Amino acid sequence: METKSVPQPNVAPPAPDPAGATPPPAASATGVRNTVLVVDDEPAVLRLVTSGLKHFGFSVLTAADGHAAVALCQQHRDEIGCVLCDVTMPGLDGWGTLAALRQLVPGLPVIFTSGFDESQVMEIGYPEEPQAFLHKPYSFQALNKVVRQLMSPALLGQDENGTAGAAIPPDATPPKS
Repeated sequence: METKSVPQPNVAPPAPDPAGATPPPAASATGVRNTVLVVDDEPAVLRLVTSGLKHFGFSVLTAADGHAAVALCQQHRDEIGCVLCDVTMPGLDGWGTLAALRQLVPGLPVIFTSGFDESQVMEIGYPEEPQAFLHKPYSFQALNKVVRQLMSPALLGQDENGTAGAAIPPDATPPKS
């Protein structure tokens, strides 16, 4: 039997933000979705990422595969503000999951994660693309930064008062650091 080594996110607990932690986007009272759907077939990754996101104040739903992610999205589509999805999973992979989720919620922000380089993951060219990519292993600070950028009111089609507006632009990609 072949053993597969999967890169893991950094396991160090999130360091306090020296400038003071910025609260996550407001809860659903203003229409902003504060829940991150995390999709990964590695239980350790799900636990670590969930812990980090909760530390930064986000609500988290987890799915061990793409099919479970689609089912959760059907049930919680009004709560999910973005998706963090592994690319390589058995069954419905990251690309299939992305396409299925966007059928349910057009423009839903998706962050792909992989141990492969971004250029390798993106070279195939699919009709739907994620807004961001995090290379494993990644830090909790990098995860927090990209999730906050994707869940900002402007990207969620809302003005500063939380009033719904335009859909998420397809080119809403955070700047690369």
